[in-house]
Amino acid sequence: MYGAPLDLSFRCIKPLSDTLTEEPGRGQRPLKRNHENKYVLCELGELRVLYLHGNSICNLSEVDRLVKLPFLHTITLHGNLIEGDKGYRCRVISALAKLKMMDFSAVTPQDRSMANIWFQRNSCGKCKIKDVK
Repeated sequence: MYGAPLDLSFRCIKPLSDTLTEEPGRGQRPLKRNHENKYVLCELGELRVLYLHGNSICNLSEVDRLVKLPFLHTITLHGNLIEGDKGYRCRVISALAKLKMMDFSAVTPQDRSMANIWFQRNSCGKCKIKDVK
């Protein structure tokens, strides 16, 4: 059975570590908590839908933390400061290989191709994003 969507929109989240202290919106099923009774975003291995729009995320490298969510196929990040960064959409798509929807728009084969080109041009020794196929 799949996990409920996680709604952390409009919570003033800056780094994703802020999600530990935020109470998510209510989904159809309750979300799991860790032994400290906190939500640990990257430990929600079955998570498929994540809403993070309308926050204060200002560093695109925060998206890299989400690669630990192997089934994530839908994400919203619009309304965050990272939305204005050059390569925003390509960076997110290249980091999250299973993504089908981003900011309520489908991820097309053309988006995937552009993300691969963007990744090849911008990858360096310190970047840890996996190659998207």
